[in-house]
Amino acid sequence: MLNFRSQAGDHYETNYAPEFQRLAEPFEIAPGVVIPAGSYQFHRFRVQLESSDGRPLAVGATAWFGGFYDGHLTQLEGFVHWTESSGHLQLGLAVENDYGYLPEGNFIFRLWQLKTIYAFNPDVLLSAFVQYDSESRDLGMNARLRWTVKPGNDLFVVWNRGWKHPVGERSPALLVPDADQVIVKLRWTFTR
Repeated sequence: MLNFRSQAGDHYETNYAPEFQRLAEPFEIAPGVVIPAGSYQFHRFRVQLESSDGRPLAVGATAWFGGFYDGHLTQLEGFVHWTESSGHLQLGLAVENDYGYLPEGNFIFRLWQLKTIYAFNPDVLLSAFVQYDSESRDLGMNARLRWTVKPGNDLFVVWNRGWKHPVGERSPALLVPDADQVIVKLRWTFTR
């Protein structure tokens, strides 16, 4: 492992990760791609580059590559985070692409994540997290309002919503509402 962090907070890292897996039964890693039961030993490598979180715009990328069961897997991840100059608004976008090449078949998984945080003041925060993955083809959203009445006493209002692709629908743009959930939570600390 080689790990380097600059005085400004930029980060560079490389890793070597030997892996051993024992599958007691066949494992379907992707539709139609089934890894047989058995013992597997393979070697993975990682390279990671990230700019400092102390800057208004922070970026980073990570690449994993190497063996994966009896084949190869390359994972590419990247992110961009932006913080508005007053610090009230933060936006973040992250993506991951996994490319698997196995004797049993190939697969590609994609994951997109968007995160937004807005601080009305130090005690009231509104955050939203949206995620889409190509495996399930579902879109999910989590929005949360947090009000800190005083330290240790918080009110949370959370809204979770999901959208799914209708069965048999080929258009990636067509999503229908699947689930809604609203949660209200009060955390109150009593002291003597």
